[in-house]
Amino acid sequence: NDQNELAENTREFIAERMEYISKELSEVDNANLQFKKENGLIDVSTDAQLLLNKENLIDQKIIETNIQLGLAKYMAEHLLNQNDVESLLPSNLGFEDQSIAKMIDAYNTFVLDRNKLLVASSEKNPSVLKLENQIKSLKTSLNSSLQNIVSASTMELESLKAKSNLYNSELASMPEFEKEYRDIQRQQQIKETLYLYLLEKREENEIAVAASVGTSKVIDYAYSDGEP
Repeated sequence: NDQNELAENTREFIAERMEYISKELSEVDNANLQFKKENGLIDVSTDAQLLLNKENLIDQKIIETNIQLGLAKYMAEHLLNQNDVESLLPSNLGFEDQSIAKMIDAYNTFVLDRNKLLVASSEKNPSVLKLENQIKSLKTSLNSSLQNIVSASTMELESLKAKSNLYNSELASMPEFEKEYRDIQRQQQIKETLYLYLLEKREENEIAVAASVGTSKVIDYAYSDGEP
């Protein structure tokens, strides 16, 4: 039940983000289509293919950094909107920083333990209050770590874009419409990659739900001779 509760919480979180990214992706797709129509293009030629290949590694890193930045922002926003101490956090989202995943797991463990205690206790129970303090403290630490990731990822993106601009300066001979089209394609790729990433995580989560079974079973049932 705990596994399924965690999975359901993660499912809702991913579904919300996928809906948001889907709208953004649709907007970029429409911009891509409109650009082709305005310029009478079927496909854009790659006269500067050698220079474009040099950008591949940087572009890939930009995409990966955007994913981590997006995840950190989504989770920070989720924490900001979650004001209680009884709701679980989405897990297994793929943060490169393992400390974030560990803090989320610890947070969810505290929440589950607190909710179980309340089944046969009250909110004034010292153990319940202790867990609530631990939850609040961990939430503060988690938010701080997420903000650090946002800051670090933003700085890294600025550095990567600066490097990318150096290559772009070498592409000055390319027709103006090709450079504009590349910018649209890059945004499209970033949105598509993030969407597919969330889609993969959703499938992993669904598999986890389907595979969640009890870790024990009865080997020998209890019996009695009828006497105390």
